[in-house]
Amino acid sequence: MAFWYPLKELGAQAGFLLPLLLLAIFWNSRAIKKEKDISILISSHFILICSIPVFLRGLYFVYELLPNRLLADLLMYLDGLRLGFLWSYGAIFCGIGGGLLVIFIAQRTLFNPARVRKIRLRKNQCRECGEKLHRTDQAWCEACGAQQCGSCTNCGENYRLSALHCEWCGSKPTTPAA
Repeated sequence: MAFWYPLKELGAQAGFLLPLLLLAIFWNSRAIKKEKDISILISSHFILICSIPVFLRGLYFVYELLPNRLLADLLMYLDGLRLGFLWSYGAIFCGIGGGLLVIFIAQRTLFNPARVRKIRLRKNQCRECGEKLHRTDQAWCEACGAQQCGSCTNCGENYRLSALHCEWCGSKPTTPAA
């Protein structure tokens, strides 16, 4: 009975926490598909806030499964060597590593070059600095001076360099785009 209690407790708490986390992930995926920037930002923060108790509860479950004597012996051994502070540094490094992992995942998913390129093309922004362009056929950015239009190698018409295909003939441009 004592063995199953932590598992039952984890199941009951997960029954409350996981639906919130799944709701946040669902909201975030819909916001990404619809490209609603504010919704993406709010839902990603909601995911972070919901995942903290899930992560901590998972750590506590692992702690409950470990024999208490093992951790006490480990801490006494480190204190005997006057290295008890290593436990705290390990926790600090794990926290920093987890935060960097979250930032890395956010950069790979939210701010990848293909997504930024698509958003800037849709919003008629400069392909380099993101400044709003006055016209879709504007050749140069007024803010940073980056070239915005080039000549298609297939039909000779002007196309936006951030576009994946020429709007006149549909061919892929051979000019490198940002």
